[in-house]
Amino acid sequence: MASKLGRPSKPRLTLDQIERTALELIDETGDLQMVALAERLKVAPSSLYNHVAGLNGVIELIRRGMSHKVPSPVARDDWRESVRSLLTALTGLYSAHPNALPLLFRNRIESVEVLRIYDDFIAGLIRAGFSDDSLMSIVMLVDGLALGLATGLQQPVLSEEETEALPSLAHTLDRAGYDRTRALALSLEVVIAGLEAKLARTS
Repeated sequence: MASKLGRPSKPRLTLDQIERTALELIDETGDLQMVALAERLKVAPSSLYNHVAGLNGVIELIRRGMSHKVPSPVARDDWRESVRSLLTALTGLYSAHPNALPLLFRNRIESVEVLRIYDDFIAGLIRAGFSDDSLMSIVMLVDGLALGLATGLQQPVLSEEETEALPSLAHTLDRAGYDRTRALALSLEVVIAGLEAKLARTS
């Protein structure tokens, strides 16, 4: 007598599997399509739609997964340490997955888990005494700076003629090109000093 096959006790896919595989696909190819993701996961595309709301849903999964790697800001007690922590963490994340950045910044953030990072960060700034009209500007400054640090500059290779025509640039490239660690350290120094000065003026 043939036995009846029941539904599997566990779903074949998990959100973690989808998120990890999608990020791997983006890292490798620079692109993300539902059909390609389904092939990588060895499932039918329709199976993906049982777990996520299309491509935007997958992107939000990736964003949420990356946010778990951002340490909770200690901003409520020390806004300087929070700026240092958030800028360092975002720079590391963005530089680890540069191919994902156009996709992540194409859609607005919807996940409460991701937005909570910024909520905690802003709470510390408010507690420190930063004015309301500066709060989102500071958030944008930190996030935008992390993006710039992560992507860096396309360091040119100068010909002899260009070296003669651009002596200051040639001098800099010859002695010290773009170094993310050094650039991050300088950025933290400048940003924190600038924010300290701004806070002193408003106190």
